[in-house]
Amino acid sequence: MMIARTLLVLTLIGGTAHGETLSYTGSGITRAKMIEAWRKLKVKPLSCHESKPIHPVQVWTQSDDGLTNKLADAIKVGIKHSTHLTLSNTKAPGTLYLNVSPALWRESGDHTRVTYFVKLGHSPNDPTPITTAQGTCWDYQMDRCAAELVATAEAASLGN
Repeated sequence: MMIARTLLVLTLIGGTAHGETLSYTGSGITRAKMIEAWRKLKVKPLSCHESKPIHPVQVWTQSDDGLTNKLADAIKVGIKHSTHLTLSNTKAPGTLYLNVSPALWRESGDHTRVTYFVKLGHSPNDPTPITTAQGTCWDYQMDRCAAELVATAEAASLGN
């Protein structure tokens, strides 16, 4: 979305885009033109947006197998990079719990296809979770599954 807005701004002010590299060298872009273009879009620059609250999160696993732990570790890394979530070791009010069920797997050649199930709730064993998530990914791409789960957790935490 931000790239699309930036491309639109560059179009409005005479800049050019080459692939994913944005270029406005020699295009006569001034600060005034940039501000005018943002006003035409009727959006605030990112630095002007109000900051969202940071929610504590705990990641729990229901199994001790390698694939489930690998997914849980990837989720924790994703949370560390989140601007809305933070890992927590305490039972702070509002803590979001990601409960990772044992991963199912199927070998295919040299790789393993992993199917995961995660419940997001207000307690580790929440009988009525906020939401559930499931998906599949390859064992060497756990970070992609984790990124989807972190995005789901961010949406769940902001919805509370």
